[in-house]
Amino acid sequence: MQHNPLPAGKHVTSEDFKVFWTTYTTALMARDVDRVLACYADDVVYDESPMMMSQPRVGKGPCRKYWAKVFAAFSSIAITTNSITLHGDHAWVEWSMHNFHASVGKTVAIHGALVLTLRDGRLAHEKLYWDRAKLEHDLGAWGGLARMGIATKVLLTRLGLRRSDATPPANVTAKDVRRGTLTTLSSKDAP
Repeated sequence: MQHNPLPAGKHVTSEDFKVFWTTYTTALMARDVDRVLACYADDVVYDESPMMMSQPRVGKGPCRKYWAKVFAAFSSIAITTNSITLHGDHAWVEWSMHNFHASVGKTVAIHGALVLTLRDGRLAHEKLYWDRAKLEHDLGAWGGLARMGIATKVLLTRLGLRRSDATPPANVTAKDVRRGTLTTLSSKDAP
């Protein structure tokens, strides 16, 4: 197993975290599942919901399967770190990623942020936030009705106005999505 660059049992300094982050992102860019998992606690919680998963992946086994699928989809990954804020065992990172998606022959840009919790020198929890709609648009898998449907489902679910498996209310239109008037819906409007 690869040496853990983040010291266990001591306060994490900015320099310690930069070494850890460089090791982690280098493993991601190398598309090396074993090196990525070497940065994780055994009971890691990796969460990209609702962007790419319905539930977080808990433990190295589910994370291994997830990363194998991601690395198979993207034949190259380039990560740029825009900012890092560190406080105790927590880090907030803004990032940009450029990935070549071999199945469509396109490079796509993804911008986002993540929150990390570190424990005993390993990544214990990672929550990512990024724009899936832009990724799907860039990959050409995105029409106007599909955009409205997915955006509506995600937004209504996040607002607690509908179940994730339900269909959006009939009175929600693309115009509502563009104007941002979905927040005026009440729970009685949900199916």
